[in-house]
Amino acid sequence: HEDEGEAAHEVTEADRVIEVEMTEFAFSPASVELTAGETVVFVLTNSGLVDHEFRLSNDHRIEEHIASGHEDHDDEGGHHDEGGDLYIQLTPGATGELMFTVPHDMTLYTDIGCLIPGHHEAGMAGEIVYTDA
Repeated sequence: HEDEGEAAHEVTEADRVIEVEMTEFAFSPASVELTAGETVVFVLTNSGLVDHEFRLSNDHRIEEHIASGHEDHDDEGGHHDEGGDLYIQLTPGATGELMFTVPHDMTLYTDIGCLIPGHHEAGMAGEIVYTDA
């Protein structure tokens, strides 16, 4: 059983928590609203039957990743890759957290996606919408 005090402490380090569920082949919600400068914790649950990832990216980096044949995939999740993406990969039934401070350059992160080979192509994609504070 998780210590509630510890979980509450983790949440206070961020401005808010956004829960996202992953399935074959979709994110729920598929659109996430963010404000530049805020720190959010994404609580991600893989409710699907296969591994999925939650990746914060943009169109350009997603296109490059797919064109490269998904070269940067590994078994570690929750880190930046060289292209600037932030992502976490989860096995079926797993839950994970990804903390993210939203940059003021709104072009760096415009999309969410699962770039496990074939998943993005199957429609596992979403968008980031920026709102004013």
